[in-house]
Amino acid sequence: MARLADMTLRTERLVRATPHHVGASPADPSVLQESKLTVSELLTCVYDGNFSIQPDGTLVVSESLLDDTSLTEQNPEIKVEAHAAAVPDGSETILPETICIPLFRPGYKIYGHWLIDILPRITTFRDAFPGTPFSLLVLDSTPAWADRLIDFFFGQEAPVIRVGTDRSYTGRLFLSSPSRRHDALSARSVALAHVAVNVDKPSSGHEKIYVARRAEHAWRVMKNKTDLDLFLDSLGFLRVYPEDYSIGEQIGIFRAAKYIVGEAGSGLHNSIFANGDAEFFVIQSAQQPHLIQSGLCHHLGQSVTYLWATAEKPDWFAPFSVDLETLRTAMSHFLPEPQSPEPAKQETEEEKPVLSYKDKDLSFGPVHYIDFMKNLDIHSSPRNYFEIGTETGRSAAAFSCATVCVDPNFKISVDVIGAKESVQFFQMPSDKFFEKFDLNEMTAGGPDLCFLDGMHRFEYLLRDFINVEQACHSRSTVMIHDCFPLNERMARRQHVIGDEDESEATRFGWTGDVWKIIPILKKYRSDLSVHIVDAPPSGLVIINNLNPASTELSDNYFKIIEEFRAVSLQEYGLEKLWNLFPFINAQKLIESPDEITTFFAHG
Repeated sequence: MARLADMTLRTERLVRATPHHVGASPADPSVLQESKLTVSELLTCVYDGNFSIQPDGTLVVSESLLDDTSLTEQNPEIKVEAHAAAVPDGSETILPETICIPLFRPGYKIYGHWLIDILPRITTFRDAFPGTPFSLLVLDSTPAWADRLIDFFFGQEAPVIRVGTDRSYTGRLFLSSPSRRHDALSARSVALAHVAVNVDKPSSGHEKIYVARRAEHAWRVMKNKTDLDLFLDSLGFLRVYPEDYSIGEQIGIFRAAKYIVGEAGSGLHNSIFANGDAEFFVIQSAQQPHLIQSGLCHHLGQSVTYLWATAEKPDWFAPFSVDLETLRTAMSHFLPEPQSPEPAKQETEEEKPVLSYKDKDLSFGPVHYIDFMKNLDIHSSPRNYFEIGTETGRSAAAFSCATVCVDPNFKISVDVIGAKESVQFFQMPSDKFFEKFDLNEMTAGGPDLCFLDGMHRFEYLLRDFINVEQACHSRSTVMIHDCFPLNERMARRQHVIGDEDESEATRFGWTGDVWKIIPILKKYRSDLSVHIVDAPPSGLVIINNLNPASTELSDNYFKIIEEFRAVSLQEYGLEKLWNLFPFINAQKLIESPDEITTFFAHG
């Protein structure tokens, strides 16, 4: 029989949260008027009896909990049946006599639900039943990161009991009224916010962060995500993928940030870790309007601005696009103005920014790529280095860390070993190397820096990149050589020396058709961060934000080969190629070594 503990949890009333809105109006205009977020008294009770759990996290109880069924009528996570729910094997487990708090519900595999719904149940219970021992019920299929969240916030305060969906249970459960609606702030997330802001964790020091979402984690597609990434890069935002950081590191990152931009969802729910003066800019499809983020920000005194993005069709899951001009205007109000603005003046050669787009000037700077690598070794201090296409060893000699070299025919002519603690040479094709050896294991968790300079045909390079990325860690950097020919003759699949009327600087140069990797990455891997160093003789591609779990390129390998096999550089366009990604001024970058860590942060 259900037994009611006639308890209410008193919470403060939130009088008004008035977020700013820019861009297209959302599909449900009423959302814009529902800014008054109130938290009513929270009804809680203890249920005694049989129950079971459905695979989606729905709790099935055997009888009505209350004469007034408002608790269950408004709560989709609780299903009432006249009798105990049937289970496949008919087995039954009797739980400990302590009150058990179920830490599951539909959506229990989503990080944000844990922050604003599931974990706050523990603080709700402690407020309603102070001093009462309790246990935590967790489904066997709960993600591993949820265990770390429980341990981080509540330590050994209560035992964790694993339960499954293949049996029924008898025990005492703590239940409460609904956690959230699309227009209301959960009282339970308020409680966890108080816990989070009191956690003592160091800050990261980054004032502006962009909470990004990798393509494989997105259940809606932002069609112009690459343009958004580049725009925020240009404003100095640190791109953050929360899953790359520990819970403590995430708290530090959000605590330090003053300006926080991101797509609505789980990553931004880390706002409960941010300080009260933080300003949030939320990008959200107009087809999915809700003010959950507004409620969280309001409680902690943070300001919030919404940019309503335009969806392709009236569908919750429809791909959408961000209007960059609207974004640019909105951001000009969002970010602070310079303290002492100076009159605009003509930009001189010395004042050009490190990061810029090439515009028709198809030429390289004065810093050779080997010299750039030497500076990179000094200022980025990689733990280890891996390369394909060592040949004479000049590129490998530029680095002082442990090194792994692969080449089918070594012609070493320089001191590659130097002061390195170890150098490994594998004289074989790269495909054979990856077939026989585990680079991730060989480099103790993945190489910090990789350099791909093998066979000058795009299908070989594509396979090399796929294999290397799988071995990398999330903060590795991959560098690729020879992707920017200066003329169409250099880009032929066969090495042909130029005519006598061709410039001596390019006549003997050959890049093959590896240039095709640039439009391939642009089309198939918008989650990557790609920049080009203007280092002669044929540029140096820098790739960050790697994802070892991505299968986008491997799944589409044969499709990509077929798509790009017959495409010539003449057909594609040399200027178009040079303008796909931003160029880095190598000379200015090595003159400002602190900026090197912007592109080469391995730790």
